[in-house]
Amino acid sequence: MKKLFALALFLGLAVTAGASPTVVVGFVSGSGVTSGGVSVGPYNLTISGAAIDGTCISSNYAVFPQETWNATETAVFYDPSSKSTTPNLQDVEAAWLVTQFGTDTSKWAGIQQAIWDIVGGITPTSGSAAFTPWFNAQSSSNYDTITAAFNFYLLTPTAVNGVTVINKGTGGNGSTPQSFLVEFPKQAVPEPGAFYMLLGGIGLIGMGRIARRKRGK
Repeated sequence: MKKLFALALFLGLAVTAGASPTVVVGFVSGSGVTSGGVSVGPYNLTISGAAIDGTCISSNYAVFPQETWNATETAVFYDPSSKSTTPNLQDVEAAWLVTQFGTDTSKWAGIQQAIWDIVGGITPTSGSAAFTPWFNAQSSSNYDTITAAFNFYLLTPTAVNGVTVINKGTGGNGSTPQSFLVEFPKQAVPEPGAFYMLLGGIGLIGMGRIARRKRGK
């Protein structure tokens, strides 16, 4: 019985350790909508191999086709009850702007620029295409709608064992990739931590049944 308990403890620790906050992000292609030669709007990405749309929030960096990199996955939401944001208000405002892209691609350039301006701490010129979406994003009646139910996550490039860029991609130089905002489907696969905890729970239940069977012999 002691051996079983020790093994269960070891498995529990191993499962916890396996719940990494990092994911592998890959760049596939731009949205096909450009402004001034720069791709705007949601990009086609992959997260650990699964296809997903992501919006660029760091205009100072670049990504390349087939480039892959490690990124930290952080929840982005506003909690109206405590008036708190995670990880910060600028990301929540940017997340609200992501919900405004819609199907009218003529507005995408202004929305994308507003996202870059918000995260970069820049106020766009009054009357510019970015000013109205930027101004609307500053309104608490708009950004406080981005609650945890939206499942928004910030993907920030991060080093894992000293490696950030896994594959430079076509034309890449291995420099720091961009950060992206992504919105997972409401019924998404459980997060890595929850998934590993589920596996651990199933394993412990199975071990408990084996132990009871042995006692019954």
